[in-house]
Amino acid sequence: MQTCLFTLIYLVLTQSKDKYTVRTNFLLKGLGLAYILRVCYDFSFGAGACLNPALGFAETIYQIAFDNDNNLPNVRSQCIWVYMLAPFVGALVAVSLFQYHQSITLEVEKEEHELHARKMNESRSIDKIDVEDTRSIQSTLCTE
Repeated sequence: MQTCLFTLIYLVLTQSKDKYTVRTNFLLKGLGLAYILRVCYDFSFGAGACLNPALGFAETIYQIAFDNDNNLPNVRSQCIWVYMLAPFVGALVAVSLFQYHQSITLEVEKEEHELHARKMNESRSIDKIDVEDTRSIQSTLCTE
């Protein structure tokens, strides 16, 4: 969950093409990423979870070696796959959510652009009618 959350926020802040994210200052984006990293760290409640699968793997191997040296029960070797698989699954979920977010955002912006263009065309046609009415009124006044 932490990797999914961090990756999703990272993608939205750095790769999003919507008009609000593009105009955001890079310093604010960096502060947002630092804050979400801190939030992800606080979510672990000191359980030893990490966002980096290489670090999680190395840490688990170290703990397995420590348990073997001290003749402790080796339970960690049974769950090593969690530290290897979970960050990749979280990242894949984040990428799919980001792509869904992008498709919806681009669709909404396209509809807004079309609506704006339609209103501009309507206002131009109304202006043409007003100009034509003004010309017809002026021509009738001139003939009188």
